[in-house]
Amino acid sequence: MKLIIVSGPWSSGTTAVAGTLHHLGFTGFGPYLQIRDERAPVSYEFMPFRDLVLKLASEDSLKLTVANADPINRALVGFRQQVLEQAFGPFDEETSPPVFLKLPLSALLLNWLADHFELRQLFVARPLNDIERTRIRRNWMPQFGATGAQVLYSHIFSATIEKGIPTQIVHYRELLKSPEPIIRSMAEFCGHTPSEDKILEATRFITDSAASRAAKSASA
Repeated sequence: MKLIIVSGPWSSGTTAVAGTLHHLGFTGFGPYLQIRDERAPVSYEFMPFRDLVLKLASEDSLKLTVANADPINRALVGFRQQVLEQAFGPFDEETSPPVFLKLPLSALLLNWLADHFELRQLFVARPLNDIERTRIRRNWMPQFGATGAQVLYSHIFSATIEKGIPTQIVHYRELLKSPEPIIRSMAEFCGHTPSEDKILEATRFITDSAASRAAKSASA
């Protein structure tokens, strides 16, 4: 089953990239986790996938909490079967747009995700200083900023090399500056051709996000 994973640490721009896929019409199901951030209240983190990952890994320690790979493999097999059986909503493996998932902590499961899915990765890159500034603005714990980013970027890099995961790097700054060509490139890489209306919708999502960021920074 094809799966697009949006990888990157907290505060790196993964919400913007996952939201772009949502607006392009990729299959995200929902419901998504809501967060306390007026700039990005919808995280685009699919709640059942979030629950799965949090049973296997800790957001506090940024480590797996299981003794071996067996529960990881069982959980991912079960999750894939639920998708195929349409437990989360309509989905046809042959005709539906690919499923996308986003959760920073899923970096710890990339090795196994690559074993159980036909995986493609959108790897969101952002300078650590920018990540840390966003963490401070949100008043989040240290692991959700530069400290955690160093850990998760290391896991993502290692798994990507080890498993040969097809990957497109999305530089968050560039996405905000020039959204349309990057959005088109992302869609092509992910194997889905959205309508021009969907391209426009996704572009507006990013431009509105960038305008909101600029306005709030100016008023701070």
